[in-house]
Amino acid sequence: MKKKLCISLLLLISVTTFGQVIPEGTRFLGGDLNFNSTESKVKDVVMNSNFGIGIRPSFTKFTKDNSSFTVAIGYNIVTAGVRSTFSSDLIKTTLHTISAGFYLSNYKMFNEKFGVSIRYGGDVGYSFNTSSTNRDTRSFIKSTILNLSAGPGIIYLLNEKWAVEGVTSLVNISSVYTKSGDVSAFSMGTDISLNPSVGIGFRYFLK
Repeated sequence: MKKKLCISLLLLISVTTFGQVIPEGTRFLGGDLNFNSTESKVKDVVMNSNFGIGIRPSFTKFTKDNSSFTVAIGYNIVTAGVRSTFSSDLIKTTLHTISAGFYLSNYKMFNEKFGVSIRYGGDVGYSFNTSSTNRDTRSFIKSTILNLSAGPGIIYLLNEKWAVEGVTSLVNISSVYTKSGDVSAFSMGTDISLNPSVGIGFRYFLK
């Protein structure tokens, strides 16, 4: 009986010590910002160029202890240029993508600073691709994208205002509808990865 009581007390102390929570009503801002630019020249003539910039702010609110929803909106533009010969035009292809996402997350805090999470949700996006030369500009491809994903994450609270969070997707289900002129196509696929990439970002707490 005494042994059972001691074991019960130890379990209770463990739960109390490691059962920290991110409380209901907590809100934080996050998001992503990316930029890249490369260019290659031969005898001062641009043969290849690539440019990309994107922004995706997000807002998270905890509807109950350790459970939250996140909404995000984003815009991304990628431009690639290539010249086949010195005398030919530089052909540029530009891809614009507008997206919106909604995610649910469940957290397990091991102490006041560190925790893990499971996140699941999806994004819907619209993209259009244009190609241009020195002579003309024309619309090329329009696409509608739906992506569903789920995966684990980690969070570390730096102080009362800032945290660092990393998330990844182990399972992805995507569908894409594309249209170019009178030609349209639909594709759907799944991806299960045991070696996924991890996105890491800062979170700013509003409360």
